[in-house]
Amino acid sequence: MAWLRLDGLNIPQLKLPRIKRKDPAFLTGDMADHIDDDIVKFDDLDREEQDVCVLLTDLFLAVVCLALALIL
Repeated sequence: MAWLRLDGLNIPQLKLPRIKRKDPAFLTGDMADHIDDDIVKFDDLDREEQDVCVLLTDLFLAVVCLALALIL
């Protein structure tokens, strides 16, 4: 589906509300090591970049599932 959206196909989707994720307490500590890193949230990406992220994630998960299927 992500590949078709990248090609320009407009697929109507059910807009479910996104639940904001709360970070665990151990992740809210010192950020001094990452002070120079640029933080880009998924919601801040434009539509095409979100589709590319979804496509890459789907491909990665497909490879992982195929590898597990071959092993087991």
